[in-house]
Amino acid sequence: RDQIRSVTFLDTLSDVPNSAWDVSAVGNGSVMAWTRLNDGLYDLYIAAEGGINAGSTCPYLFAGYKNMESIDFGTGFHTGEATSLVGMFMGCKSLKELDLSCFETKKVTDFGFLFYGCSSLEDLTIHTFDTDAATSMYAMFSNCKALTELDLRQFKTGNVTNMGYMFQSCEALADLKWDENAFDTGAVTNMELMFNNCPKLTKLELQFFDVKKVKSMYGMFWGCTGLKELYLPESNTGALE
Repeated sequence: RDQIRSVTFLDTLSDVPNSAWDVSAVGNGSVMAWTRLNDGLYDLYIAAEGGINAGSTCPYLFAGYKNMESIDFGTGFHTGEATSLVGMFMGCKSLKELDLSCFETKKVTDFGFLFYGCSSLEDLTIHTFDTDAATSMYAMFSNCKALTELDLRQFKTGNVTNMGYMFQSCEALADLKWDENAFDTGAVTNMELMFNNCPKLTKLELQFFDVKKVKSMYGMFWGCTGLKELYLPESNTGALE
């Protein structure tokens, strides 16, 4: 994994070279892969007629591709049946931009660790994410140290129970947007270290947060050294331990 510079998905087998190998689940040559040497590392290509079906679960699929600088899904990667994306890009520390506008996520329940450790990521396109079914966003953006802004206004979180470490160590994050009518925290039980070590955040408007079921807020704002305005909910916090 640490020898891959780029990954490209293709929706046709028409240009597959003789050096390609079969990576299909059923072993029938329906999905083929090959590499090309590029300045000491490799560009990886994965192709199938009509594109690749990611299946029902694809946890840690690209985890540990620490030298991968780009990944192009194009029209060759389908996630419509996926229920878990946990750790999918975990540790992809050389990625600077990532466009996931082709991802279908309406069945996904676990987004935990999805971008954990993508420390060079500056441009993240996730505006098409459907999070209605989500139950966990644990450490979803944790250690995305280069992200300066996140637009989560399309996120619906009414079923999410775990938001612990969600933005932990997003050291450059200065602009965090959400829709208070969609970002529902009524089912959340864990918010520990949610904004830990986000020193560039100067304002957090959380007055719409429903925290009645939250059991832990340990270190929630620890290390938010630039925070000047903090608006908190007046809801009952009786569930806190």
